[in-house]
Amino acid sequence: VDGNILAYWPFGKWELILADVEERNGVPAFANLKNITPKGMHWNEPGNFGPDKVSLLLTGSVEKDAQGMDQYVLNIRTGQLTNLTNSPTVWDEHGLFSPDGEKIILMSAHPYRTDPNSSKVLSIRTEFMLMNKDGSGLTQLTHFREQGHPEYAEKGGIAACPEWSRDG
Repeated sequence: VDGNILAYWPFGKWELILADVEERNGVPAFANLKNITPKGMHWNEPGNFGPDKVSLLLTGSVEKDAQGMDQYVLNIRTGQLTNLTNSPTVWDEHGLFSPDGEKIILMSAHPYRTDPNSSKVLSIRTEFMLMNKDGSGLTQLTHFREQGHPEYAEKGGIAACPEWSRDG
């Protein structure tokens, strides 16, 4: 809604709009649009819905500097927002619920949290992490920056967009 990256660094200001999809004369259309942006959130990026169809996993930031993103669950009926990672200086993004809704996979700079540059746009360093649906049990899955691991990338590399197989 506001692409001014000087006011909302580095991605602008985003809102979440919930809508029904209808067919009108053979053409898909949106209906019943509702702004579900959590109060005070400037950066909002949806992940996916939990199996209950009410819990939306999202990446968000209440700071104007979206480089300190957290993972949240938003109840789309009540508006209740729960911060799962609560790490405003660590880049946490692209979270997805597992098919059964018990686990979440995400990209995160958590393993490199002592390096403030690991959560910056031009020097990002991330790995895939796994956690329980309540944010507990954070576990590192990949080691793109650690020699001796099969996924190690000598010239660098980052985790980005995870995906679950249908069977989890």
